[in-house]
Amino acid sequence: MLFRDKLDSIRVHLEPEFEKLFQHALKNQSHPSDLLLVVINGGFEKSMEGFELSKGRKASPYIIGPGSAGLADGTHYEFIHQYRSKLSEWTYPEYLKLHEWDKERKGEIDELLKGEQMTVHLESMVYLKIWEGDHFIKTWYELVQILEGNAYDWHFKVKSSSRGEGIASRQQLLRIHIRDKIKKYSKPVFDSFQLAYKTQIRNSIAHSNFSFLGRNMHPNNFIDGDLSHQLHNLPFDEWVDMFHTTIMLHNFYIWLKNKINRHYGGMFLKDGKPVEIRITKDNGDVTYTDVIYRPEFDDWKFR
Repeated sequence: MLFRDKLDSIRVHLEPEFEKLFQHALKNQSHPSDLLLVVINGGFEKSMEGFELSKGRKASPYIIGPGSAGLADGTHYEFIHQYRSKLSEWTYPEYLKLHEWDKERKGEIDELLKGEQMTVHLESMVYLKIWEGDHFIKTWYELVQILEGNAYDWHFKVKSSSRGEGIASRQQLLRIHIRDKIKKYSKPVFDSFQLAYKTQIRNSIAHSNFSFLGRNMHPNNFIDGDLSHQLHNLPFDEWVDMFHTTIMLHNFYIWLKNKINRHYGGMFLKDGKPVEIRITKDNGDVTYTDVIYRPEFDDWKFR
C-alpha cells in the first residue's frame, strides 16, 4: 500500500532535482529540439523503409509517435495509476504500530500480515511494469544522452538476447547507461535509482522465485560471487522504501515529459513557427525536418 507521508518526503527531496535535470538538458542538448524528441518518441521503423506512398513517393523509416512501446506504456500506466491513486488512511509510523505484538490482537495482526503480503504481490506486478517498460527505459536513456551532449538516438533498441541487436539488456541500460551516468548531474536521482532498482529483486519477482516469512521477502536467487545477487532477505520495511521510490521516479518520468511538452508547445503557440528537429542516422548522416504542435490534440506531427 502507498503512504502519503512516505511519498511526500521523497517528492520534496526529488522535485528540485528534476527541475535541475530539465534545465541541464535544455542547456546541454547539441540541437535546440533534441529534448522534444524524447516526448514525440523519434524512432526508426525498418518495416517502413522503401514503403511506397502515392505518386511514387517513399515513406521515411524515421517516425514520431507512440509506437508499440508507447502504446504498451499507456496500457500499463492505467494499471499503475489505479494503484497509485489509492493511499493508506494511516501514516507509515501509524501502520507499523498496528503490527506491534499483542496476544489479545493476534487474530487482527495475522489478518493484517496476510493483507500486507497480498499487497506486496500486487506491488511486485507494478514494480515489473515500471522497470521492464521499454518506453520508460528509452525515455531515461535518451534524457541521459542529451544531458551528456550527445545526439538523440533514433536507432535506440533494447537488446532482447545476448546475440540480438540492441544497445544493451534492460538491466544494463538501467544500471550502467542511465543510473551511473546520471550521477554527475544529480546525486539524489542516482541514489533513488540505486535504492529502487535491484536486479536480484526484479529477477526473483519475474520468475516467481521468492517466498514470504512474516514481514520479509526471501529471494531464492542468491548467487555467490555475484555482487548484484547478494540478498538472502528483504524486510518489508525496505520493500516499502524501494516501492515508494519507484512510484515517485515513475511520477517524475511523467512530470518530465509533460514539462518538455509544455516548453516546446508554448514556444510554438507563441511564435507560430514549426520546430526543426534533427534526424541522426546510424551511418552518421544528418537530415532536418519540421514538426508542428496541435493544441487541440496536445500532440505533434510532421509538417
